[in-house]
Order: sequence, then C-alpha cells, then structure tokens
Amino acid sequence: MNVDAEKIVFWQQSAPDLLKRLNTSAAGLSSSEAADRLKQSGPNMLRPPRKRALFIQFLARFKNPLVIILLIASAVSAFTGDVTSFLIISAIVVMSVTLDFIQERRAGKAAYRDLCVHVPDRLGHDRRYAVDASKTKAELGWAPAQRFEAGLSDTVRWYLENRAWVESVQRKAQYERERLGLGAGKSRA
Repeated sequence: MNVDAEKIVFWQQSAPDLLKRLNTSAAGLSSSEAADRLKQSGPNMLRPPRKRALFIQFLARFKNPLVIILLIASAVSAFTGDVTSFLIISAIVVMSVTLDFIQERRAGKAAYRDLCVHVPDRLGHDRRYAVDASKTKAELGWAPAQRFEAGLSDTVRWYLENRAWVESVQRKAQYERERLGLGAGKSRA
C-alpha cells in the first residue's frame, strides 16, 4: 500500500471511505498488520541527514564569493610584498569562515532536533512529543504506557466520535479562507 502516491486529502473524505482507503478499521490495525507495515515501511522516524566529513563541510565555506574575493586580495597583497595586509585579510577570512561554520552547524542541529520533537496531534489538542520508543527504555528506564496499536485505535475512535466537531472546524476554516480571499479550495459534496 503506497498512501503517499495516492495523495489522500483525508479531511475531505467520509470516515468509512478513509478507513477503507487506509486498509484499516475503527478498531485500528491488528498486531500482525501493524508488524507487516512496520517491516514494509520501517519505524515512523525521520532519517538523519546524510553526513559529510566536518573538514569537507568547513572547506565548503570557502566557496562564498566574498571569501574568494578576500582570498584574491590577500594573495595580491602577498605578491606585492605587503605582509601586514596579507596577514590581516587572511586572519579575517579564517575567523569569518570558522564562525560561519560553527553557526551553521549549530543551526542545522537545532533545526533537525525541532523537526524530530514536535508532532501535531489531532484537532483541538496541544502538541505531543514524538519519542523514539526503542531508545526510551534504554535511556530513561521506562517504557511507553500505551502500545502503538492502542494509540492509533484511540485516535481513529476519537476522530469518528468527533466527526461533527471536526467538520464544523473545517467549515469555519473554509469560510475564513474565502473571506480572506485565500482561495475557495474544494467544497464538500
């Protein structure tokens, strides 16, 4: 089953159609089906970004056009015998590239960490935190209070029980989009 390729617009489908399309039921997935999907798709986790050697990442900072211009100016200073200018420009370039490398590395780590932590929950609720359950027990000494299947079942059950409320929120959102001129979107039949 390739759900991504089908581009499901789940909020515009009836619950029975959605359950059928996702090949599940209101009670959730069976343990064997959940295990099969886990084998087929892997755990629901982001892949870590492809890592390059730190030295290569540092050298990539020298591709900046301003850095190249400064290095050329430094080389010209060295060839003309102005050692002081050569040393000053070279030091500025090295400090600039080093600070840029450190800042970019920290920002990349923070952005990836933020992507992994906050996961939107169902409508009307606060955000939950996505926790890698395989590491939780080893690092913190406790296991999740609820199995994946039970959590999925609870979520589907909540959605089915609160379908009218969800549709009213969708109608309000549609009205606001139209009022603000952000596009009519698809209307429900």
